[in-house]
Amino acid sequence: MSGVQTLQSSVPIRGAADLQVRALRDRQQYDDPLGAAEALGISPAAWPLFGLVWPSGLQLADRIAQRVLKPGERILEIGCGLGLASLVGHRRGACMTASDIHPLAGPFLRENLRLNALAPMPYHHGPWTGSASGRPAEEAACGSERYDLLIGSDLLYERDEAGWLAAFIGRHAAEQAEIWIVDPDRGNRSAFHRRMADLGYGREELRLDAAEQDERAAYKGRLITYRRA
Repeated sequence: MSGVQTLQSSVPIRGAADLQVRALRDRQQYDDPLGAAEALGISPAAWPLFGLVWPSGLQLADRIAQRVLKPGERILEIGCGLGLASLVGHRRGACMTASDIHPLAGPFLRENLRLNALAPMPYHHGPWTGSASGRPAEEAACGSERYDLLIGSDLLYERDEAGWLAAFIGRHAAEQAEIWIVDPDRGNRSAFHRRMADLGYGREELRLDAAEQDERAAYKGRLITYRRA
């Protein structure tokens, strides 16, 4: 992390104690001297996005903070970025695994585990976009592991003509898995709904709209829950 400017802040989570989070200072940060991110299909403009606190990520962390945990349930966060939901679930004792395509997502997760005095947790390189050509040698790929709950925030930010996200979910969802997607009203939901329906999933939607409160900006979006029909 020596090539970028970062900041540490206390991030409020509804239903749980605040998290201490180290994030990138702003969207101007960039450090890819060996081209590791470029080789994974991450453009300079997209490079810093993993390392910022996003409103939908906060909403997902809130939901995990309030979820009734099930014994033995395995949870995978897809495209975790800073992994706020994973940190909250791990702190509560859930069997969490975080995943992301960005080369620095793992190091930032380990730093934020340290800042919150938490034990290590599993992190997997998780290239669900289909553009990745490799993975960091020290990180295991998601492989054939399957999970009972798969979660993600703001994953529908671009068109996914090939259906990579639904295919990734299909590979890693247990037979009776539940899928949570927090979406800030992006325009690509319909195509994803169709892909998930093809996999046998029905869906429910819950509005998460909230006015500005304390340090939180106003939010408009929804929690989409998919279950096998």
